Amino acid sequence: MTRYLVLDPFTDLSQTREMISLLKGLHPSGEGFRWVLFLAVERETIGTCGFHNWKKEHARAEIGYEMDSRYWGKGLMSEAVRAVMDYGFTRMGLNRIEAFVTVGNRKSLSFLERNGFTCEGTLRQYERARGRYQDQWICSLLKQEWLTGGI
Repeated sequence: MTRYLVLDPFTDLSQTREMISLLKGLHPSGEGFRWVLFLAVERETIGTCGFHNWKKEHARAEIGYEMDSRYWGKGLMSEAVRAVMDYGFTRMGLNRIEAFVTVGNRKSLSFLERNGFTCEGTLRQYERARGRYQDQWICSLLKQEWLTGGI
């Protein structure tokens, strides 16, 4: 699951705590929102989804998501992403939602396209991760597309 992430896999609990703190700080700092995906009946956290890199002056933000691989293919992340996009377009006043996908991660690209995103192209050597530069696909969904696409 971590093959295409721009972060190295965590090796101890303190790294997980740091990431949780960073995600919790998005809202107070005005940089975004992150929601925990939780199965109520099972009382189990299965992932997160939300916005970061919120640029209010440009009415855009980047969406991010991750889910425990045991729950892939069940439509749960699509449900979460649609709710998050609705929140972004209606409550945050976004006009554009962006997503960056490490080149080669076809599953994530396909997921975004199924949920209305358009792949705009490749950003060459856009991220430095794991000791090397990585190309990223840039995808977006515009508010007008979301309104007329019935997503």
